[in-house]
Amino acid sequence: MVIAVTIKSSSSWDESSERPGSRRRRSYRRRASWLLEVDECHRLSDTAARMDPISGNPIKFLVVPKYLAMLVMVPCLTTLSDLSGVLGGAFFALTNIGWSVPNYLMRTIDALVARDIITGLIKSVIFAVIITKIGCFEGFSVRGGAEGVGRSTTAAVVKSIFSIIVADMIFTTVFYYVGGS
Repeated sequence: MVIAVTIKSSSSWDESSERPGSRRRRSYRRRASWLLEVDECHRLSDTAARMDPISGNPIKFLVVPKYLAMLVMVPCLTTLSDLSGVLGGAFFALTNIGWSVPNYLMRTIDALVARDIITGLIKSVIFAVIITKIGCFEGFSVRGGAEGVGRSTTAAVVKSIFSIIVADMIFTTVFYYVGGS
């Protein structure tokens, strides 16, 4: 019974349980949230203009660190994922196939080709450039506050995925015909 009374008194669905003045407070909150949206919209659209006097060039301050971070981290993540794949293969070979560790290492070293590792790292650098270019372009073209940020984020993700798939197809074709395998 206490739970039913608590739910009934805290529910905004029941008009009879409202205290006097609570509608006015909600109206003020609603107006404050609209004001925050307008303020956020103004801040987002004016970011580059406001940073220009501070740093002299918003590209240097906003884009260059992102490029450097992506150029370093994406190849590192590619190397980490390659090592994780080798360790996952080792776990599978040891538990399900019954190979010994030296046997797995010998077969893995025989199967690995330096060319595959190098092309994977080259592709990861190009993918980092693609992701950063699209992300920064979409970030600088944000309009419309929080909704605009959501739309630009979605557009950046979709464009990046599509561009990476196309670039991967091109790289695969080039490396196949140049490498001869």
